[in-house]
Amino acid sequence: MALDRRERLAAGAIVAILVFTAMANLLAAPETVPPLLTVVVPVIAAAFFSARVTAGIAIVSVVEGALLAHFSDGRTGAALWSRVAMTVGSGILAIALAEMRIRREQEISDARHELQLAGLLQAVVDSSNDPIYAKDVEGRYLAANNAAAASLGLSSGAEVIGRRDRDFVAGERAEGIEADDRETLASGGRLEFEEVADVPGRRIFLTHKTVLRDAGGSPIGLSGIAKDVTVKRHAQDELARSEHRFRSLVEASSDIVWRTDRTGGFAEPQGGWLEYTGQSWEEHKGLRWLDAVHPDDRERFGDDWSSTIEAGCFNELTARLWNAATGTHRVVVIRAAPVVGADASVIEWLCICEDDHDAFTAEQRRLRIADAKGLVAEVAASGAAASGTQQVAEGALDVLQRELPDHVGSVTLLDRADPSVTRRFAVSGVAGGVAGLPASTDQLDLPSGHVVEDRRSAEFADVEDLLRSYPDAEVLTRALQVSGPTFVSPLDAGPRVMGALTLSFREPVDDEVLDVVRLCLPELNAVLANNLLQAEFHEREAEIASTLQQSMLELAIEDDPRLALSVHYQAGAEQMEAGGDWYDVVALADGRIALIVGDVVGRSLKAATVMGRLRGACRGLVLATGDAAQVLSHLDTVAETIEGARYSTCCCVVLDPAEQTATYSSAGHPPVLMLPADGAPSFLWDAQGPPLTVPVERRPSATIPFPTGTRLFLYSDGLVERRNEVIDKGLDRLAAAVVTGRERSVDDECDRVATALFEDFAQHDDVAIVCAQTVSEHADEFHRSLPPDPAVLNKIRRDLRVWLTGNRFTPEGTNDVVLAVGEALANAMEHAAAPDAGVTLSLARIGRQDVQAVVENDGGWRENPSDPTRGRGLAVMEALSTSLTVDHGRGATRVRMVFTH
Repeated sequence: MALDRRERLAAGAIVAILVFTAMANLLAAPETVPPLLTVVVPVIAAAFFSARVTAGIAIVSVVEGALLAHFSDGRTGAALWSRVAMTVGSGILAIALAEMRIRREQEISDARHELQLAGLLQAVVDSSNDPIYAKDVEGRYLAANNAAAASLGLSSGAEVIGRRDRDFVAGERAEGIEADDRETLASGGRLEFEEVADVPGRRIFLTHKTVLRDAGGSPIGLSGIAKDVTVKRHAQDELARSEHRFRSLVEASSDIVWRTDRTGGFAEPQGGWLEYTGQSWEEHKGLRWLDAVHPDDRERFGDDWSSTIEAGCFNELTARLWNAATGTHRVVVIRAAPVVGADASVIEWLCICEDDHDAFTAEQRRLRIADAKGLVAEVAASGAAASGTQQVAEGALDVLQRELPDHVGSVTLLDRADPSVTRRFAVSGVAGGVAGLPASTDQLDLPSGHVVEDRRSAEFADVEDLLRSYPDAEVLTRALQVSGPTFVSPLDAGPRVMGALTLSFREPVDDEVLDVVRLCLPELNAVLANNLLQAEFHEREAEIASTLQQSMLELAIEDDPRLALSVHYQAGAEQMEAGGDWYDVVALADGRIALIVGDVVGRSLKAATVMGRLRGACRGLVLATGDAAQVLSHLDTVAETIEGARYSTCCCVVLDPAEQTATYSSAGHPPVLMLPADGAPSFLWDAQGPPLTVPVERRPSATIPFPTGTRLFLYSDGLVERRNEVIDKGLDRLAAAVVTGRERSVDDECDRVATALFEDFAQHDDVAIVCAQTVSEHADEFHRSLPPDPAVLNKIRRDLRVWLTGNRFTPEGTNDVVLAVGEALANAMEHAAAPDAGVTLSLARIGRQDVQAVVENDGGWRENPSDPTRGRGLAVMEALSTSLTVDHGRGATRVRMVFTH
């Protein structure tokens, strides 16, 4: 241990004094040193400083005396030698004192260490939850921890010291404790026993008592420790009871109980195993017992058993095991539990084998029933989503094809018009569908015809079984390469048999599949038959509705010489029902023409009926009022009285060819599209209102110029709407489509536009379109002022045909007029006086049968051209007309032709 600062200073001073005295003595001046200084200094050091400091100073003092004796140069003065003796003596005395001081310090240190160890030991003992104590031979407590004090009802071990057990517990219990103490002392060794403490909760303690001996080996008391084993004892008792119950259950159970060695093999004959499997001892010795497992399960079960043995823990395994009593393999559940030894290693396996075959079979059947019901539910769902008999049949066959092993499925339906005729309607599992079947099988004797007639199902175990009853079926079985079982069932819808369902498996199938098919067929046939019947009803309803709708959509207007008109209607591709889209063209008494397009909500025969009633009401209102806004306003009231007409949409346009205007109003309908003869198309938004029956103060109306050659397109929303797309994109597509047909005839314009818009998109909704273009202001006259450009001739010819047809000209007469007028116009344009000189064309009715055509231009015609292949126009006009005159005067040429029809 290092010296502190005080000790270092004191030791340094003392050493300095000693050195001073030595030097004084050596320099022959001993009289200058006090005689007692060399003695007193070490003694003082021994009294006041530590043992190490004292020892060091004593050694210095001895060395000093030795040095005085050695360097005295023979001087023998009494004073000098007395000083040497005093110095050496004082050093020896200091050394003795230092030894005593060191010994005392060591004793103090040891005592302190023992006290620390005792305190630490007491802390460790007190930290234990188990009572620990020591007693003398008289039974008085020498020491006790807090747990021991608590077991006696005290708070600390100090309260127990010096007292006996009878001071704390009743006499009888105290006598028992003292008896145990005496027995321990008498045995001279260790005593272990259990005792029950009457404390709250009734605790059980395992007590160990050991004799304490002194250094001579004589008993001086005993020590004890009591461990609380209540939980452990209860667990052991519960385990014992469980083992007892288990043994009782095993003895009462009919299950097979057997044991194997630690490797999983039979080390001795197992009576229960022999009784169940019939295997002799030689057959089930070691691991040969695995031969009783079904061959298909053996490898898998062997791996599972090896894994169980390797893991060394409880496991439950399932396998099919041979049963001698039934002569079959039965499903068993084997529960294997390891038996462990004292070293926790597995010494053997205890196994119980439970026959679970009946429960397993019942569960498998329940699952097959569930599979069958699932098949029926899927077929029902596929039929609910279908819109026709074809889709119903194909949907059902697709479900069966997906859920059952490889097979050929077919639905044969009776002809609705002639039930004696059957037709193969849908097929699955064959490339090409119905077309992939052999031709000319209608006259063959097949089971489908018989099951329909008898209303009873037929089942054939394999292809040979089928051909024994129906040899004609070989044509199909050979072509389709089927060899497994075949099921043929009537599709009985109650009121009538719809046809037959046939399932022919290409390969043999297991019993589970056969069971599922047998379970599901009765209900599946009923569901499929009713789905087909319902689909057939809808098809018939759709046919009626479509016929009704088409009859209503036939235009009642006769050909108008002023108007080029075309219409288009197409039902949605994904729908069978007739829709509610409609259109109409109405000629008014004052010469105006009304164009109407409407849309009723919904699709069905009812929707078609509502459409018919609204269309009829709208026609009557147009004839009565002649005003587009008033028509829609009155139609609001009408729609309120017709069930299913609410929120229908409608657009009405009234054309006035004489004034060259169009007045329109819209009730929630897409905007009318106008395409001028020259210029960009535009949508008419100024007179948009809400759908019918939606309250509105007054229906809006707007009037626009509508010169000859301008086209209007009225249409339903199915033309421009697409799912997940804003309608603006559809309107843009429509505008682009009508521009490309500007120079085409109006006759096929609606069909062309519809084709263009659905070129890359499947039509889902109904589409109705009306396209109209005025070709003349008056019915009796036709006027055009044309540029000298032959490119306009095609358009003029088309407009002439419209005007002539409207005036009741025959097709032959129309062709003559168009050809003759075309020749006159071509000549007039060729011989125009100037590039910008105009050409005029006028046609007018003369009487009831004649039409006069006049073509006039600024320029003269050559009568005798040098090219012999040209100049035959006049001859053509003369041949086709009743009369022809050509006037040349004042720099202009005028051709007049009269035609009679």
